Amino acid sequence: MKIDLRQVEEAAKELYIRALKRLPPDVKQGFDALAKSETDAGARRTLGTMIRNIAVAEDTDNLLCQDTGSRSTTCGSDAGSKWTASR
Repeated sequence: MKIDLRQVEEAAKELYIRALKRLPPDVKQGFDALAKSETDAGARRTLGTMIRNIAVAEDTDNLLCQDTGSRSTTCGSDAGSKWTASR
């Protein structure tokens, strides 16, 4: 049996894109449950933003936002050393 690598590539591409565009219903329900039970105002705002991003991505057939909101700074030097600080 000969495998058509173009079909494998296309199937992998479609699955990857689908995974980045659609969350399973149980995951979305988990976000909703977290938002309802979260007591910290900042965490509630973050969860609300995440839930809105999920809805916008699905409504516009776009990729889900993957930004965690964590700040990260990468610095380097002429000598080639490099470090990253995250908060």
